[in-house]
Amino acid sequence: MTRFVRPLIVGVGAALLLPSAGAGAVTVTTRVDPSRASVGVPVTYTVEATFDDATTAARARIVAPTGAFESIAPAHLERAGTRVTFTQTIACLGLACVPASSARSVVLPGAAVVGTGVAGAAAPASVTVVPRVPAAAVAARVAPYRRQVELPDASLRASPRRLALVAAAAAGALLLAACALVVIELRRRRRDVPRDGDELDRAVRLLRESTGRSTADRRRAAGLLGRVARNRVPAVVAGADRVAWSRPEPDGRAAGQLADRAEAEAR
Repeated sequence: MTRFVRPLIVGVGAALLLPSAGAGAVTVTTRVDPSRASVGVPVTYTVEATFDDATTAARARIVAPTGAFESIAPAHLERAGTRVTFTQTIACLGLACVPASSARSVVLPGAAVVGTGVAGAAAPASVTVVPRVPAAAVAARVAPYRRQVELPDASLRASPRRLALVAAAAAGALLLAACALVVIELRRRRRDVPRDGDELDRAVRLLRESTGRSTADRRRAAGLLGRVARNRVPAVVAGADRVAWSRPEPDGRAAGQLADRAEAEAR
């Protein structure tokens, strides 16, 4: 309670200590937007003071206690010539302003102008705080908002047994397709495996082609021929190893002679 009374005392005391209205003229007005709000809804509370001259307005301060409401954002003071505007954002967040079964008008403490030789105060503003839920809904045996969260009974468009059969059939079809793919791949691999004769012919051909390429190609081709010829023509294995590892580097003539010999031995 002290939190609400202290700002009111400060504002009223400041207004009483100011000189009489004869020292100057000031007009103070207040407004709230919206004037009707539910609990927790922000309300803009504006106090505006208009003076006779800009010098007095530059010294003026506005005291505007929020009473039962809570300030939920930083206050803003704006000066424009002879006008001073003090804006606050407030909301009803406590029991001191919460309505019961019907709307409740909550009066804000009067705002006052301080810091000048001019006295000024505004009539208290009020905010009508309305309940979030109508009284009829609260008093109802079953609240309408509870009906909205009730889930309907589960229902299926198709029989669970039928769905299980369809799923089993689809799984079987996928399994058969996978098996067919495996068989096709195994057959392809067996078909692509080269026979010994084919490997030897290929090695001889690569060695003969390497006679016109780099030394590294001739060494690789001779090494391949040596590996392939071990089972078919062992007589050329030693020659292939010499070409593959010879020093100095083997020339095209040596590679060609090795290819001719391997071809002759394989017949």
